[in-house]
Parts: sequence; C-alpha cells; structure tokens
Amino acid sequence: MQDETQKIIQESDMMKRFISTEGWIHAKGMLMKKIATLDSISSIPMDNPTDMVNQMMYRSGAISLVLEWMREVEGLAQVGDYQRQMETIKEDEFIKTF
Repeated sequence: MQDETQKIIQESDMMKRFISTEGWIHAKGMLMKKIATLDSISSIPMDNPTDMVNQMMYRSGAISLVLEWMREVEGLAQVGDYQRQMETIKEDEFIKTF
C-alpha cells in the first residue's frame, strides 16, 4: 500500500473514532440546535428591511459553512473504507493478471 493511501486510511480511521464518540454526537446536536435557531426567520430583527435581508444572507452563509464542515468531517470517516476496498480490488486484479 502506498504511503499516501495509508495516510488517508489512518486519518479516516481517526475521524471515524472521533465521530462515534459521545462528545461528537453531543456537540453535533448542539450545533444543529444553534443552526435551527440561526435559520429561523423569527430570530431576525424586523426593524429594518435592509438589515433583515443582510442578516438572512449572512446567516445562510454561516449555516452553509458549518454544515459543509460537518459533512467533510463525517465524510472523511468513510474515505478509509473506500480506500481499503480499492486496495483490495487492485490486489485482486493484480493476482488475476498473473
């Protein structure tokens, strides 16, 4: 197995262990509650229509950033399994060709 592939698998395993902890599950739940509050239009001050539109844009950007980061963290946990499968396929194909 190549060093780069091994590094990806190790990082993936580390992330898989991390996201399966109670701490991550709790923190993710807290973040999702904050996101729901931030995404709620009722939490935006209705004093000034221009400020309201700006607040909606800023909040949307922040929510997208946090959700993208969470997907990336959880996605890294799955990359290792894919890499292992690809290595197995490569080994099988190598054996079949000889």
